[in-house]
Amino acid sequence: MEKTHFTSDPPQRIGQRIRNERSKWNLTQEQLSEHLGISTNYLGQIERGRSFSHALAERFCEFFHITYDYLYYGTEPSKEYTPSETDGELEHLLQSCTPEEKRLCLHILKEVLTELRSFRRGSEASPPSAPTDRAGGGD
Repeated sequence: MEKTHFTSDPPQRIGQRIRNERSKWNLTQEQLSEHLGISTNYLGQIERGRSFSHALAERFCEFFHITYDYLYYGTEPSKEYTPSETDGELEHLLQSCTPEEKRLCLHILKEVLTELRSFRRGSEASPPSAPTDRAGGGD
C-alpha cells in the first residue's frame, strides 16, 4: 500500500502568510514578536522564509485564528473570523497588563457584554414608548 505524503509550501510563502496576517491585525513586528516571546529579528527572518518550530507554528495559528492547513498549505482558512482594527489594539493593551489586571479586565468585559446584550434584547423586544410631557404643565 502506497502512502501519501503532503508537502507544505516553501518557507517563503509561509512567511508571507504570517506577514499578511500580521498586517491584517495592524500589528508591528515588535508587537507580534513581544506577544509570541520571540525577537523581532527572528520574526523578520521567519517572514522572509526562515523555518521555525511546530510549537511556534501553533502559537501563530492560535494568535491569528487560522488553521495549520492555511499556514502550511495556503488553503482557505476554515475559521470564519476576520480581525478588525480594534483586535490588534486590544491585544496590545492586554500585553501590558499583569495577570491580576487581565483577570479584572475579563470580569469587567463579561459584565459589560452581559448588560449590553440584555439591553439590546430588551430594546428589540419592546416597541419604543410614546413621548410623555414631563414638564407637568397644563393647557
